[in-house]
Amino acid sequence: GRVVGGGRARGSNEHERLDVGIVADVGDEGAGATRPPRHDWSPQILHAQGTVDLVLGDVAAGIPERRVVVAGSGYHDRNGALAPLHALGIDHWVWARASFEHETRVLYALWPDDGAPPRAFGVVVDDRGTRVVPSLRLDVRTTASNWLGLQRVDDVAAFDGAAPFLHVRAVDVVDDGPFYSRALCAASTTSAPTDGVIVGVLETVAPHRVDVPWQRPFVRMRVTPAYPASTSTWHPLFAGDARGRVGRLFRSLLSRNA
Repeated sequence: GRVVGGGRARGSNEHERLDVGIVADVGDEGAGATRPPRHDWSPQILHAQGTVDLVLGDVAAGIPERRVVVAGSGYHDRNGALAPLHALGIDHWVWARASFEHETRVLYALWPDDGAPPRAFGVVVDDRGTRVVPSLRLDVRTTASNWLGLQRVDDVAAFDGAAPFLHVRAVDVVDDGPFYSRALCAASTTSAPTDGVIVGVLETVAPHRVDVPWQRPFVRMRVTPAYPASTSTWHPLFAGDARGRVGRLFRSLLSRNA
């Protein structure tokens, strides 16, 4: 596949880095001492246009190749931490991005694992630049627990004081796992209800559920290693088109035993 993007990636000294972790105790370092953030969220490529050009199919399994081209708004950010995800003091976080005609809005909210109120941040990106909203109020309207026990946020509204900042509602859940869920969502920046038009993405992450022993074999099944000899026997089930996956598995098993 081929990915082409338009937009400018900003360097580490340019982007707004929002410390979304718990403030570290500076101890004997004295008042006013600072430490790097335990967890920071950094938008990188903002309000861009991108194109994805993919060729899908499995000729060996009798599935003809087909080309899929998707074009639309593009965005990229990153998270960094000085400690493992499960040690950051975060019970779960919600991230949402919605792209409108003249701007993109991003919501990032986390719930501490000590039961304290959630912290929420926002970013507004348009042709003039970037505006950070450091403190938002949340109204979680709908949650759902998936079959693996993840409590997913499906409908949430964020407010900048009394003014609506972003209201997102899940329309189509496309990834629903034990620690991560992603949905295509409808969104609004006004007090009016959201319609059914998909304009963004809504995600829920539970960091403390990321690295648990029973999940590790399943993670290995889906990872393509640098050295093919270490590839999981079950990898063909997850690599490639959903159609033909059983045939790929049998061919892989036969080649291993040949």
